[in-house]
Amino acid sequence: MSYYTSSTPQTNTKPAIRIERLAKDYSSSSGNTVRALEPVDLDIVRESFVAIVGRSGCGKSTLLRMLAGLENPSSGRLHWEHDAGVESVRYVFQSYGESLLPWLSVGANVEFGLRHAFRGTASDNNIGQKPADRTALITSYLSEVGLPGTAALYPSELSGGMQQRLAIARALASGPDILLLDEPFSAIDALSRSNMQDLLLRIWQERRITIVFVTHDIDEALYLADRVIVMKEGGKGIVRDIDVSLPRPREQVATRELPEFLRLRRETLQLILEGVQ
Repeated sequence: MSYYTSSTPQTNTKPAIRIERLAKDYSSSSGNTVRALEPVDLDIVRESFVAIVGRSGCGKSTLLRMLAGLENPSSGRLHWEHDAGVESVRYVFQSYGESLLPWLSVGANVEFGLRHAFRGTASDNNIGQKPADRTALITSYLSEVGLPGTAALYPSELSGGMQQRLAIARALASGPDILLLDEPFSAIDALSRSNMQDLLLRIWQERRITIVFVTHDIDEALYLADRVIVMKEGGKGIVRDIDVSLPRPREQVATRELPEFLRLRRETLQLILEGVQ
């Protein structure tokens, strides 16, 4: 059995997730079985940044949801580096409204993540007993994503881009080893999107977590990732695993003007078009 692996800027080569023949079927309204994703084999290397691209209906979000434990595979297996398995994973939805608790303040949303991180540990009670420590942690996470001074606000008082920052802050507060993001920047304006891309890169580089990022945007995938997994239309599996060896740190203008970036863009687009056939 072959696995899709490639070199990354990190020294780690151990898989954070190993995917073996993972497939997904659904039942139609007529009772027929519809295959949403053909069997996939894939290794996600620890501390890597992997992007998954393809047309609508190619199975990329279905794959991500199975990694998150939001859907069960119909067949195949997932192997996790840590015994905690899916408990070490956090998922950021495309719609920030699905990630946040609107009846809680911004600070309380982050605290929700903190309580998950310390659940069942000696620090669990400390979070509730030491308001100053709790406030300091919340302030730190909000500052990390560029939301200082917003703890007392509610999600509805934030812009779309700010709400997505909050969703990421809450996910980080829960202490994940693996962060899964399903087109998280598709609903925000172009400038905010560029800022969010750079924010995510900074978080990844500082925290050394594993990120799997689903997007329709080829340029976004190439700008962010070490590897781009190109999915075939109709859930037919993986077309190719592309190694993205662009230098880091990356810059919005300079990186996108590199000849290698333009070559990878052409290659990726061609593979997506070929995957239609």
